[in-house]
Amino acid sequence: MRFWMCLLILIFAGSSASMAAARKETVSSLPQWQDFQARQNQSLTALSTCIANIAACDSKETERWAGLVNGLSAQNKLRQIITVNRWFNRLPYTYDEYAYNSVDYWADTRELLTKRGDCEDFALSKYYTLRQLGFTPDQLKIMVVFDTMNNTNHAVLMVYMDGARHMLDIYSDGTDPFEMDNRYRPIYGFNEQTAWFY
Repeated sequence: MRFWMCLLILIFAGSSASMAAARKETVSSLPQWQDFQARQNQSLTALSTCIANIAACDSKETERWAGLVNGLSAQNKLRQIITVNRWFNRLPYTYDEYAYNSVDYWADTRELLTKRGDCEDFALSKYYTLRQLGFTPDQLKIMVVFDTMNNTNHAVLMVYMDGARHMLDIYSDGTDPFEMDNRYRPIYGFNEQTAWFY
């Protein structure tokens, strides 16, 4: 996966996951954010319509997504985290170059469900699915990291709940954040409000 901040790998290769952010800005400072947010808002509208009336679902994919949200709405938060991670991890992974003819395209959830996507697309869809289940932006942070094992950029979703951290990663159905401390080095993180640069 390639990101507009790939040069920061050279600067922050020695960072540890526990270090504080060097600076923070509004999320609109990320170049892909505005376009992604407009498309994701359309996905969320389609999801809400589908949840309210299954006959009004715009596609089978949106109906499946709505079924996930409906099925988890009464579950405890830990079960929601685990199930959302596993559910999205079952989708095929496709590089942006093949799915969207772009070096770095942030797919909205309906696009991910139909055309597939790569790691940041999975992390974003997991983020917004948990938001639909009542998680707050303060509990969620998408982390763009340098993967020291594969020598490439990667993205995961971090969830902070009851004093614990959970990591939702396409590489694992578990949510133990061990890799964040031992394999991944943070480059930047963001939620729908703020971007943090490490």
